[in-house]
Amino acid sequence: MDMEKLIAEIISRIESAMEIKAGAETQTDNKALRENILIINRLHHQGCQITDSHKEIEKYYNVSYGINMDYRPDKKKYDYILVYDLDMEGMEKLTRGAFDTPYVKMIGRCLLSGENTYIIEDEMEHVLYKDTAPRSMMRMVKEKVDILESWGGHFLSEAEALAAIIPGNEKSFSKNSQTDNGELGEGAFLSKKALTQRDVEDAFKDGYKRVVVEKQTIITDIAKEFIEKNKINLVVK
Repeated sequence: MDMEKLIAEIISRIESAMEIKAGAETQTDNKALRENILIINRLHHQGCQITDSHKEIEKYYNVSYGINMDYRPDKKKYDYILVYDLDMEGMEKLTRGAFDTPYVKMIGRCLLSGENTYIIEDEMEHVLYKDTAPRSMMRMVKEKVDILESWGGHFLSEAEALAAIIPGNEKSFSKNSQTDNGELGEGAFLSKKALTQRDVEDAFKDGYKRVVVEKQTIITDIAKEFIEKNKINLVVK
């Protein structure tokens, strides 16, 4: 290889290395700009692998797992908390303030700190046995759910929670919203895949008595209850 070809080869390799380094730095910068999510679950140590839904979340957020932290709080500010594997025993302890296990203690601290805490309810008893459990038992569970919701917890299915946090579901407010009779009126247009109680509360606190959503929007049960309780006009367009 003559000198010119050798120099050209060296330059080419240096440029390739610089491109790889620049790409890695860009990925690092992008990751640093991401929001943070804490996932609190109990069953990972029993052989459960990271689920596909968690992999999807990791595409958009910096994800920490409580179980990998021994449920010890860190100084990181989390934008969302996802709680899995909570059961009746755990709810009982939380509502009594008996934070006597690391798992329950971490959830309790998140609620006390006012974090956006989404409690995944797909496998919880009040969902699994709602059609067969005694009414008195369901009333008892409902009381505990109400307490945790009053502390800022949001009981959602995993699908609803993912729809609420995955990018592309941003909220937008508009004073001029079209009502169901075609007239324009003052209201909040919430462009989201999943409408939570927090979304409706924010609009209500801003003075809106009409909320407009799209047909495909999932409206959580607690959001519906808040809408009915506060006589908010819900318009689906």
